[in-house]
Amino acid sequence: MNVELNIERWLRTRPDWQQAVVERLLARDNLTDQDIKELTELSKTDHGQAISCNRMFQGLLTGTDTSEALHLKSIGNIEGIDNLHPKKPLDFGDENPVIIYGRNGTGKTGYIRIINSIAGKPHASALRANVYQTAPVKQGCTIGYRLGDKDTSLPWSASEEPLSDLRSIDVFDTDRGTIYLNDENEITYSPRVITLFDETVKTFVRIRQHLEAEKRILVSQLPILPQAFSESKAGRIYTSLRARHTKDSLAPILLWSEADKTKLTDLNDRLSSDPAKLAATKRGNKAQLDTFTDRIQDTVSKLSEESCKKINNLKKESQRNRKIAEEGAVTALDTARLPGVGSETWRAMWEAARSFSQQEAYPEQTFPVTTEKSKCVLCHQDLEENGKQRLKQFESYVAGSLETTAKASELAYKESTDALPVIPADQEITTMLQAANLDQDIWLPRVSSFYQSARVIIGELKGVGTEVVNFVKAEDLSWLKELREISASLANQIEQHNKDTESTDLSAIKKEKNELDAKKWTSQQTDAILAEVQRLQKVLEYDNWIKATDTTAVSIKAGKVAEAVVTSAYVERFAGELEQLGAKKIKVELVKTRTSKGKALHAIRLKGATAKPLEILSEGEKRVIELAAFIADVTGSSNNSPIVFDDPISSLDQKYEEKVVERLVDLTTSRQVIVFTHRLSLLGLLNDKSDPGTVSIRQEPWGDGEPGDVPLFAKKPKQALNNLKNERLAQARKEYLSNGSEAYYPQGKSICTDVRILLERIVEITFLADVIQRHRREVNTKNKIEQLSKITLSDCQMIDQYMTKYSKYEHSQSTETPVEVPPPDEIEDDINNILTWYEEFKDRPVVV
Repeated sequence: MNVELNIERWLRTRPDWQQAVVERLLARDNLTDQDIKELTELSKTDHGQAISCNRMFQGLLTGTDTSEALHLKSIGNIEGIDNLHPKKPLDFGDENPVIIYGRNGTGKTGYIRIINSIAGKPHASALRANVYQTAPVKQGCTIGYRLGDKDTSLPWSASEEPLSDLRSIDVFDTDRGTIYLNDENEITYSPRVITLFDETVKTFVRIRQHLEAEKRILVSQLPILPQAFSESKAGRIYTSLRARHTKDSLAPILLWSEADKTKLTDLNDRLSSDPAKLAATKRGNKAQLDTFTDRIQDTVSKLSEESCKKINNLKKESQRNRKIAEEGAVTALDTARLPGVGSETWRAMWEAARSFSQQEAYPEQTFPVTTEKSKCVLCHQDLEENGKQRLKQFESYVAGSLETTAKASELAYKESTDALPVIPADQEITTMLQAANLDQDIWLPRVSSFYQSARVIIGELKGVGTEVVNFVKAEDLSWLKELREISASLANQIEQHNKDTESTDLSAIKKEKNELDAKKWTSQQTDAILAEVQRLQKVLEYDNWIKATDTTAVSIKAGKVAEAVVTSAYVERFAGELEQLGAKKIKVELVKTRTSKGKALHAIRLKGATAKPLEILSEGEKRVIELAAFIADVTGSSNNSPIVFDDPISSLDQKYEEKVVERLVDLTTSRQVIVFTHRLSLLGLLNDKSDPGTVSIRQEPWGDGEPGDVPLFAKKPKQALNNLKNERLAQARKEYLSNGSEAYYPQGKSICTDVRILLERIVEITFLADVIQRHRREVNTKNKIEQLSKITLSDCQMIDQYMTKYSKYEHSQSTETPVEVPPPDEIEDDINNILTWYEEFKDRPVVV
């Protein structure tokens, strides 16, 4: 089955949030903090934890590498790093390969350290300043590079993160090479499907870290349980709270009832008081409580719906009869001169007049007194006949049947309202509660509210209105049942105290009291307990979410995929590199050791031996194996980033050197290759086998790493001769024509010296076929010595002619026969002749 299709099917068995991770990684390699936050939130939802089939995984099945070509252009503006302080940037140019040549101590290692750091290599050394100078204010440099078609120049500080665009640069140096022989190693580059697993594991870890950080915030705020309650039932529940607990299941430690309070008070009393006295005290409390309860019950009875209706009916009847009487008065008292006769006020006045007449003015005479010379008891004026007749009519009305009926119904209504209960004030209620030993905080609000409602009902019953809408409802008085229960509890306590008078088990009482004390304490922590349960439930959720970020399943799948598409390919590439580097006979092999967190780990082993390679191999063999492992590693994908080598042929003999150079040149077909070296032989080999760009770095008074022109002895002869002719000789000609021979002499003599040096290089490299060189100890004859057969007598004469001519400008001459420097045209002709011969000789076939 296609590997990518197999991975897609496997992904569809995973939770949606894990599928979302892969989907985003396929869209962009580097997930931002915002991505991680969003994925974390998704992992906490039911939808995110469920398996889905909606993800498209675009890019998984294509298998294409969309990375853009990266080209390192320059490193400049270096501050506070080693002793590097060049005035000009190190420019890598556009040639490939590019050689950075420099003697020991000229700054090559400093540049390698910078590249390792900006690329974020695991083996990168910490960047240090010059230890012999004052510590710099800052450390950094400016990096120039091209990514795709875009040129970029960025200032970079050593305190910053590596540059993300440059992370793909590969660097081979001593530290990187040693890793391949010392440790298990994951391959640097893998097929996209493998790196996808690696990035998935890293993302899982980031999400887990995010979840763990959120979980750490969920700190318990639960108060510490007093030690005295640790063995109580409430204490054991309190110290073993779990996410499964609910408010109902925790009721035994959360609810503190009046009965619990009464019980605790009773136990405290039993432990601290005389049982006989307690019984007497509680009998008194019970009597007060019963009286208090009876009074409330009386109020309830008198203000019940039935009672209120009865009183309301009497009220309506009295009002109705009074209205009838007043209407009768209007008809009967036609002599009345003023309105209101027959009204309640008028009747009050009339009755007052009656009392005054019978008790003060006319005792023992029938009211009203209308005899001769009698006076009005209201105005004290003599009564005339009309007045006497009017008083008699008023009395007749008052004594009539309508008035009598009205008075009777009013009296019945008054008697019913007079029988209504008296509402106690809050102070009186407080006194009654204290007498009954009831908790005022609990009972005063209840009783006060009840009596306040009763006061409203009584006000309605006694008010002028005709309708009464309120009455006491039995269902609103559940607390009245509690009072009776308290009374019953007191009766039981009194009975218990009577028993305690005869015998008391203090240990059992103390244990029971401790249980109640613990329950009371936990009930006071209700909010904290419920908050703790919510916290534990949230923690449990986080534990489940964190558990889902376990990378085991991903690592197992990665191992299977790696076995199919990575391990064999990497091993084959390593074997192929050994062969290309001429090290096929070294008995080593690359083997897969294990898979860890989605990465296939490999190690180099000796074939048929248990010893470690480091213990057996020579320095040269180690070096070539490290190079093979490194190149096999970094060529595992179509990555288009630079490869940087730091003296790759260190410890290698001529045979390996040539193979390594050939491999480096091969790499330039797909990637930029940068070689730092102090070896002239490597410089020469690279010049022979490619057309490199070459930069020389040197040590100057102001610091190391100053880039400049390559020394003449390090250049290709043809290139150097052309440069000499087209640049320096052209400038010298201008000086000659403008200022004459004397001004021209120093430049001309210097050019003659360089012509001689280049002739020596031609003799070494071309004429003698590089069989021997002055800076190389070995004599190389393989595939070279036969080139000597091309040499003819005329070649030797031509070389001898020009060596003789240009050597005399290098040696002291007699003052009597001074040697004049040839004019520019003569030197140009000589250079052209040498170049013509050079081209012809190189192309000349070997004589068989």
